[in-house]
Amino acid sequence: MWIIRSAGKPDLLRMIRQHRKWLGKQIPTMEHQIEETIQADAEMNRKSERIQSVKRLGRVCAATLLAVLPEIGTLTHNLYPSGN
Repeated sequence: MWIIRSAGKPDLLRMIRQHRKWLGKQIPTMEHQIEETIQADAEMNRKSERIQSVKRLGRVCAATLLAVLPEIGTLTHNLYPSGN
């Protein structure tokens, strides 16, 4: 934000700060909706619990993995791309 301050745009800086504050208030609501979605689906809930059973993997990691890799837990290791 130093660029905005140095450009002499206080109105723009104020708008950005207001928007960041609004976004910050939305996070708990979004987290709750994600949690409800996972809990409402038995398979997704089972996968989430299994992911979280790994030490240091919590609900945020589980939700992210389920969003990015919905097939997780259904494919054999040979079917996942290795990146090589």
